[in-house]
Amino acid sequence: MSDFIVRKMQIKDRDALIEILHLADPHGKAHPFPAIIYKRWGEFYYEQSRDNCFVAAESESDRAVGIILCAVDTGKYQKIFNREYYRNIQKAVKDMESDHPGTIKKHNMAYYRHREGIQLNLIHFFKMKKIYSDYPAHLHINIHPDFQRRGLGHLLVDSLLGHLKEKGIEGLHLIVDSENQKGIGFYMKYGFTELLKIFPAGKNGIIYGVKTTEKR
Repeated sequence: MSDFIVRKMQIKDRDALIEILHLADPHGKAHPFPAIIYKRWGEFYYEQSRDNCFVAAESESDRAVGIILCAVDTGKYQKIFNREYYRNIQKAVKDMESDHPGTIKKHNMAYYRHREGIQLNLIHFFKMKKIYSDYPAHLHINIHPDFQRRGLGHLLVDSLLGHLKEKGIEGLHLIVDSENQKGIGFYMKYGFTELLKIFPAGKNGIIYGVKTTEKR
């Protein structure tokens, strides 16, 4: 029996999602506000798109130790995020900075103040419009540090690609930091190809996309 199973995200996975997003943050355990990380990077998917998100869970305990978050329509996601989630995130960040001055700079959280997709869509309007048309779904993937390099990323991506293919979603994209060579290599093995170089995502970001209909 395998040590891990992959299943769709469930209501019970919220605490595990918060923990994984926290520990996967570049500042890891040193980051003092996991709830804000969750609000920015996890809450929408947990509340609005659980049916399109998967977890890798320990077989015996069913505890989620890896996650892949997905919205199948990025344009729709951006509208909902900016209308229903952005304001609460800004309030949380403002309160945090008021109580703990310097936190935004210390933990590189300036991006938390941005509306989702606004800058990117303005700078690369026509290119992004085509990407959203050809590769409408997007993903985020995180693995608990104690469970990395055990093949969970492959299990999660395989599950998501199969799920999207069944739903008739033909394209999937994500943004990768250009310095994340391991991550780029991982996605290229799945047939992801470079679609667009952008700024900012880390120092430089690259959008990669893949067709779910491609044979692997």
